[in-house]
Amino acid sequence: MSENIKHKIGDRVVVRISGIVPFGAFCDIQDGGSGLIHISEIDDKYIKNVSDYLALDSVHEALIIGLGEKPNSFSLSIKRLIRRPRQNSFKPIKPLGRRDVNKKRIDGISFYQMSLCINSMVDSEYLRLKGGN
Repeated sequence: MSENIKHKIGDRVVVRISGIVPFGAFCDIQDGGSGLIHISEIDDKYIKNVSDYLALDSVHEALIIGLGEKPNSFSLSIKRLIRRPRQNSFKPIKPLGRRDVNKKRIDGISFYQMSLCINSMVDSEYLRLKGGN
């Protein structure tokens, strides 16, 4: 590449749409150079028709995301400049299941209280089987 490259990856540039094709839009960079905005780099939504989002000779701000095969040709993105935060960026807390709730309850009981409870159950079962009072 003998030509002097004016832009690098990560630069914001102003572009004018010069052509619309089914897979994206060709554009001219205001400071010199050209590029392609692929259909997947226009918006986060599914795009069926590029001309629904971009018009010929319209001016947009874009981000350089890659270098093209020819000198001063670039891959561009509009959606990476207008990236919106996700609606459900937090993970909801799953409620505890029955097994986990019971485990928490048992873990909260001291060993002494547990042994008293088990001993009283053993004594009452012994009396029941013996047929006593």
